[in-house]
Parts: sequence; structure tokens; C-alpha cells
Amino acid sequence: YMRADKHLHKVFAHYLGNRSLVTINIDMPRNEHKKVLRQLSEAYHRVLSEAVNGNEIELTNDPSAQQVQKKAIPLQFRIAEQPETVQTLEGSVEAPAGAYIMTGTKGENWPIPADKFKETYDIIDDQTASKKAIPVPAKQMDQDFFVTVSWSPDKLQGKPGDWLVQYGPGDYGVVEAGIFDETYDLL
Repeated sequence: YMRADKHLHKVFAHYLGNRSLVTINIDMPRNEHKKVLRQLSEAYHRVLSEAVNGNEIELTNDPSAQQVQKKAIPLQFRIAEQPETVQTLEGSVEAPAGAYIMTGTKGENWPIPADKFKETYDIIDDQTASKKAIPVPAKQMDQDFFVTVSWSPDKLQGKPGDWLVQYGPGDYGVVEAGIFDETYDLL
């Protein structure tokens, strides 16, 4: 139950600004724990069913999408020595060994598969890289949405105001509005 509770709380915290949703008292009868977790699970599935699936939006054909380009800001990176779970702002993502783990301007982290990193980043030194100048379509969303990353079954959650970015065919990401404003240029 702890894993399910932790995952559900993270999803809701993303939408509700990290406010505590529910406290499960260790002294509660077990059937009360199950009841609370069932309610959280039902609410989680409602959130996902009402959210837009960003993977179904082809931004290259969307008239409301804009061309954007990530700024060439030097960012720190490390290489995952073994498979690990990376806590991104938008949700947990499993990173295989050899993936590059980036650290953004606000201390946020995200994994990138090694081949994609080498295609899209210029290495400055053994711990620093900056994004290559690659225009991509993006759209600021006006409702809750999610995407499934192209190389993993993990889902990233976006909220109204966040940006849906299409890095390539079937390759989507979520960028928090404030970070987008700081790290992307509209073309």
C-alpha cells in the first residue's frame, strides 16, 4: 500500500501544489487504510481520464502550436551508472544505465537516453552540456494533460499553463511554465 499511496500522493501533489491530501494514521484499522487508498485510486483514475493525452496531439499540424528553441544554457549532467528512478517535476521516470541525467536551471532533473543526448546536446566538458539549436513545435496547454515518454512507459503530468513540447515524431515532453519562459525562445 505504501508504494501506491506514495505514487498517488505525488500525482495529486503536482496538481494541488504539494498540499497534503490525506493522512493515513498507523493506528487506523486496516480496512480504513484500504478505503482511503481506494478513494485515492479512484480519484487518480478520474484525473487521468479527464486529462488530455498529449501524445495524441500532432503539434506539427496544430495551428495553435508555436516553433520554439531551447536556449543554449550550460547545464550540468551525470551518467547513470545503473538503472534508477529520476524524480522529475512532472513525475517519476525510469532511466536505464548509461542515460544522461540533466540538472536544469531550477535544480530539476530529467533523464535522456544516451543516443538522444548525443544527437541534441553539445558537450562543453565532462559534466556540462548545452542544447543544440533545434527548432521544435510547442503549445501552452489550458488544461491538465499527460504524455508517455517515447522510450519508457512512464507518464509525465502537465497542468494548465505548462507547455507540451514535441521533440520528434512520437517524442513529447512537459515543461513547467516558469522554466519554459526562462529556458526557451519563441521563434
